[in-house]
Amino acid sequence: MSNWKDINNVNITTQFSFPTPAKGTKSSIQCKDGKIATWEYDSTDENGDKILIYNSSSGQNIQIAYVYAMPGRDIFCGLFATGAIPSLSITNSTCIYYRIDY
Repeated sequence: MSNWKDINNVNITTQFSFPTPAKGTKSSIQCKDGKIATWEYDSTDENGDKILIYNSSSGQNIQIAYVYAMPGRDIFCGLFATGAIPSLSITNSTCIYYRIDY
């Protein structure tokens, strides 16, 4: 089940720093419940930036989703207790990622 909050009613005070997305580069966060959420840039097409989402809590990267990353939407699609919301396209070098805890 996905987690959701109204972004207009959330006080976001923390930001994540991720490296510039490149094929094969994985970025991880530790969620408020202790789980490890990981995402990996795959490619960009006419619809946007495609990423793979993994649950890395066991020490292995277990793929759980393949989605488009969208500005203003949790990059982990609410699948974890903590999310990261990109301010712009993830391939934009000035993109900021805001932390959200559900």
